Amino acid sequence: MRTCQALEALIAVAMAVVSLTGSINPEHIFVFVALIGATRAFERRRCRRCCRAW
Repeated sequence: MRTCQALEALIAVAMAVVSLTGSINPEHIFVFVALIGATRAFERRRCRRCCRAW
């Protein structure tokens, strides 16, 4: 779970850097959204298997 959170933090930093440099475009946004969605899906799937809380 910490790995997913670390990846989300890195993605957020990358989003901030791209945004602050002014080089953001629709492709960047789609990639960031896809990566964040993938990390959250993996985190949920993993939590279901190990925690049995779902």
